[in-house]
Parts: sequence; structure tokens; C-alpha cells
Amino acid sequence: EMVEGVPLATLMGAVGGNIGMFAGISAMTVMEVLEWFSFILLAGPLLICGMCSPFAREEEPEAAEEAPAEDKGAARAEVDRLLHDRQVREVLGNFKSIAVRRKASPAPGK
Repeated sequence: EMVEGVPLATLMGAVGGNIGMFAGISAMTVMEVLEWFSFILLAGPLLICGMCSPFAREEEPEAAEEAPAEDKGAARAEVDRLLHDRQVREVLGNFKSIAVRRKASPAPGK
């Protein structure tokens, strides 16, 4: 006498689930490859020409230009510190303005 090892519904569900998973993974992979090619086609020339750089820096304070050649490392460190300090002050200012606006606005439900 033969006994069913796996019910037909379970077998169909497992096979269908695996097919769906692999089809989804394949579709995602195709979309990622298309995205990569579009990035290379659109942004590649800009990156190669130097018109756009993911490593662009803000304009540096003029202190670095006045430094003699032997002090360039120290001047670079000072510029980095000044830029960092300015960015930190800007972020703290943003936090302060948000806090002031939250205090000024009525609490929800009141």
C-alpha cells in the first residue's frame, strides 16, 4: 500500500514558493544591473571629467593658502578642524531652532 509522503497542497506550495522566490531574486538582480548601467552612462562622464565628485569638499578657509609649504600638513589639519567646528555649530543651531519651534507649537491633543 502506498502512502502519500507530502500532501499535494504542501508540495505545490513549496514548489510555487521557491519559484516565486527565485523569480523575485532574478527580477531584483536585473533591476540592479540596469541601475548600475544607467549610473555609469549618466554619471560616469561627469566623474571622469571631474565635474562631479563624491569626495568634493567645501571651500576651505583662506588660512591654508597663507601657510608655507612645510606647514601644509598642519594647515590642512587646522582647516579640517575649522570645517568640522562650523558644521557642528550649524547642526547644533538646527537642533536649537527645532527645539524652539516644538516649544512654541501646542502639543498634539491639547
